[in-house]
Amino acid sequence: MNLVSSSVPQRAAPHSKEAFSGECRQAPACLNAILFKRVMACCLLLCLATVTCLKAQQLEGLRPHIQQIVSVDDHIEVTAFVPEGYQQVFLEGKPRFGQGAWVPKAVLYTNGQAGIFRFELKPSRDNEWLRIKAVRLDDLDASAFTGPHEFVAPQEEEGITANAIPTLDGAAGAEMEDASKTSETSERSVVESDIWSIHEDRLFFFNQFRGLQVVDISDVKQPQLSGELSLPAAGEQMYVMDAAYAVLLARNRCNYWSGDAESRLVMIDVTKQQSVIASSVPVQGTIQESRLVGTALYVVSQIYQYREDLLGERVWEWGSLVSSYDLSDPSQPIARDSIWIPGYGNVVHATSEMLFVCTQGEGQNDWWQSRIRMIDIGASDGSMEEVAIIQPRGRVKDKFKLSVHEEVLRVISESREPELMTRLETYDLSVPAKPIRLGQVELGKNESLFATRFDGDKAYIVTFLRVDPLWIVDLSDPSRPTISGELEVPGWSTYIQPLGDRLLSIGIDNVEGWRVAVSLFDVRDPSQPGLLSRVPIGTHHSWSEANTDEKAFGWLEEAGLILVPFQAYEENQTTMAVQLIDLQGDQLVKRGLIEHEVRPRRSTMVDEAILSLSGRSLLSVGVEDRDHPRVQSELELSWKVDQLFAFEEYHIELNRGSLWSPASSSIRVVSVANDTAALSRIPLGEDYVLGAELRGQLFYTLQASGGPSHLVQVEDSEETREQKLHLKVFDLSEMPAVSLVHESVTPLETTLPMSDLKALWVREDLLVWQTSQGNYYGWWGVPFMDVVGDALWPWPGNWGGARFLAYRAPGDGKATFLSDFDMALDSVWDFSEAYTAEGLVYLSYQTMLSGENVSLKRPGIPWVRKSYLSVIDYEDPIHPTLRDPVSLPGQLKGLSHQGKVVYTVGQHYDADTFQSDGKDWLDVLAYDGIAARLSDSRHFSDQWPHLVQVDGEGRIIAHQLDVSPENDLKDAPDISNISQWTVSSRGLLEPVGKPWFLPFSSYEMEWSHDDLLLRMGQDVWHFGLAEQGGLNLLGAYTPSGCYGFSLDGSLLGEEGLLWAPGGDYGALALTQHDAEQPVVRFATGVRFDDCESYCEES
Repeated sequence: MNLVSSSVPQRAAPHSKEAFSGECRQAPACLNAILFKRVMACCLLLCLATVTCLKAQQLEGLRPHIQQIVSVDDHIEVTAFVPEGYQQVFLEGKPRFGQGAWVPKAVLYTNGQAGIFRFELKPSRDNEWLRIKAVRLDDLDASAFTGPHEFVAPQEEEGITANAIPTLDGAAGAEMEDASKTSETSERSVVESDIWSIHEDRLFFFNQFRGLQVVDISDVKQPQLSGELSLPAAGEQMYVMDAAYAVLLARNRCNYWSGDAESRLVMIDVTKQQSVIASSVPVQGTIQESRLVGTALYVVSQIYQYREDLLGERVWEWGSLVSSYDLSDPSQPIARDSIWIPGYGNVVHATSEMLFVCTQGEGQNDWWQSRIRMIDIGASDGSMEEVAIIQPRGRVKDKFKLSVHEEVLRVISESREPELMTRLETYDLSVPAKPIRLGQVELGKNESLFATRFDGDKAYIVTFLRVDPLWIVDLSDPSRPTISGELEVPGWSTYIQPLGDRLLSIGIDNVEGWRVAVSLFDVRDPSQPGLLSRVPIGTHHSWSEANTDEKAFGWLEEAGLILVPFQAYEENQTTMAVQLIDLQGDQLVKRGLIEHEVRPRRSTMVDEAILSLSGRSLLSVGVEDRDHPRVQSELELSWKVDQLFAFEEYHIELNRGSLWSPASSSIRVVSVANDTAALSRIPLGEDYVLGAELRGQLFYTLQASGGPSHLVQVEDSEETREQKLHLKVFDLSEMPAVSLVHESVTPLETTLPMSDLKALWVREDLLVWQTSQGNYYGWWGVPFMDVVGDALWPWPGNWGGARFLAYRAPGDGKATFLSDFDMALDSVWDFSEAYTAEGLVYLSYQTMLSGENVSLKRPGIPWVRKSYLSVIDYEDPIHPTLRDPVSLPGQLKGLSHQGKVVYTVGQHYDADTFQSDGKDWLDVLAYDGIAARLSDSRHFSDQWPHLVQVDGEGRIIAHQLDVSPENDLKDAPDISNISQWTVSSRGLLEPVGKPWFLPFSSYEMEWSHDDLLLRMGQDVWHFGLAEQGGLNLLGAYTPSGCYGFSLDGSLLGEEGLLWAPGGDYGALALTQHDAEQPVVRFATGVRFDDCESYCEES
């Protein structure tokens, strides 16, 4: 094997260019000849150095190397270039310090062509340095590396843990340095970001479902949306400066802005009626923390950075970048300074003069030991200077573990040496450049550290093992911190709010289940703290955002009111609400609930009303009677769109509800010209919409009441109720008004899987719904043959996919239920989508056949896998007839010629050996009701996925089908493509036009009439089917954010506008633009991107 390894540097930052000027003057006659020779020699050396540098750069372009590393949420994306001739590419990593070799973290195989390749991996200590290695496979074919790599083990009956509870790591919260609090030592305020902010009579909300929203709350009983800037899925943390500018901490992913930075600061001018982007600046890395100190913003991001190791090898190092920005004029922000800090963690604490950034993992053995960087931020313009490093004994877990009081830094950390131990340490900062350690105290041996809070000369610390010890530490003498008292109570606290001689906390009560709990402690006598009152929230299982972010914990001191957003998960329901709790003297009293349809995020009181916020709505709630809060108004901030339907100049937006929570389903009618204003809205209740269909002027919805079980137990009763189908038919003839014309309610005899149903029009007046497929796996005690080899595999089973619900659906909308047909096949799975033709329903499935049914040439292998075609005849729709199954070579993908031609995709297997070449094939079969006979086949390329769509006329659109003519282009690259085909009268595949070669694979395709939509990454490409045959690229669509949506149910409107259902992000309106990729003519088609040696320009 020949191999080349390279750890390639980050792109070099632009070098500064100095301008040189001068005059050309005549040399004096006495110019020394020796001086002239020296000048010429210097020029020669300079030229040689320049040529060497250029050759090095050229060589770098020919070597495998990392081009970019990007941190994305919980993983890392590595982009690497590999030149021609290498078939095997490794991504290798190693810790920053320590001995040992480079270890492969990921591998991919190429066809030897040059290209850009991407890896994904989880960040870890073993990946602190990364490099790329490419291998030429001279003595071994790449196919040798394509075999199975996961193998089945016997089922374990013991040692299985159920209902495992996740472990909380660290306390929630922030330093409580909000806009109303000013630093003790300066007038520069220290502010943390949040998802909302209230300034006088305006509420600002960075809604991840929509973007920045400005709400007028001058009439708190009827808030009104006064402005909006669309930035969905861009983030949610922000600052508001003088009620004039909103500063958004946004992700720079999926085409929000160009450039290589992963994040961005976006300054929004909110002084006008319509909010506008005033300016923006890129931020390298993924933003982890930030502080606004005066008008200077400090941002800590996580990023990979290029460096050289001790041996001079080029590597990429993971760490944190502290960047500062001068926002004294938000319309013209200035990127001021940056400081690189190796390591992980990013715990931040700030005063008006000093920024403390804690990371760990910087040294060889300090993964559980933090280093605290002290950064001087006293300059108001954002200038920074690192002044000192402090290394406590353990890991600083969150920002509550740091505090500065009278020039003394107090640090609480958790160490493992090897036992768990909590330590409080103090440091003298009177000379910031030379901090001096004063003293320490140890506590909580073998217990995990949770909530902490400093209050003057006291520290409150919560640790947990089986009970919650609350420790009180006296810090009146910083050099000798001492434990004043300890209290043990069940559960633990995640956030503490000091109230003078009492403590208010939120945490977890683990006595009966796992519940959010609010507690009140007496600390009048630090030597004898006591629990005064505790209020659990939920019956058995609940959670609150306030457990991890203290900004969600609403403490209204003047009103004596606590507001806790939570979700409770009980046996038969999910509750999403805000719990009201009164603080009456030394007692906590649970009051009423403010219920939300989705997870509530923040709540506060304005005048005499509570404003309660979620991503879906803002509620104004009257609390004259706190036991029975009264919703005065609901301002809709976003709405869910799961399916879209077009009717004349209107769109029907369907919210299907939820299978897992009591979310309401509904129909929303909007004008195509303005989809923000609902013209009519029809509630459908809390039952999930299993299916929906538009036919002429009638709109059908199908729901099932009674939950997923056949018989549902009614709470506190022996009564049971059956599952029932509800088919509703709506008349659209008077749009935008929608009227219910008929509802059919049908009890079910057997359980209906709660999943999406597909509508099939078997005849003009016969509507059949097909259930979706689901799988389960048991175990079978003997090996069977999976047509790839011998193995012990899980035995597959299934639900759904093979059940059909038929309705008579006449034109007047008076639909009636006809039949519930279940194919009732045992041990089958992998049902295909169903297709209809001439009153028949076609679908395929897979099953196992024993050796008694198949002539096997290999003894001891009693099972083989087979595919079959099933056809259901609906001539008598009350009693559908299932035909005998017919053997197929793969999964059914479509029909044409009135059902006489069927199309499948699957592998081909040798009849004697049951072996396959591993390729998928598109097969064309003639079906006569007795058998499906193969008439033509064409294999797919090695690129994935293999997508096929067929229309009734026999036109085929295929993705990754092999398009090389026989005996032509033997050396053509195996790259992604999209092609059009048709089937001749003899059942043979014939190409139509020339294929398109794509820069990378598509994973979703939608075809309607003469328009083809292809999902390319986050973009959508729009092709037209030309009259003379072939595909024409019409343009592309680029979503404004990084969110998921499906082309299924998308709508193409006038002027090339594409509408797509975006779920919680609403209906996405995408504008068509020219495809940015250059178009290059290939010998048998068209390809995107630069032309390589195998291309020819047209």
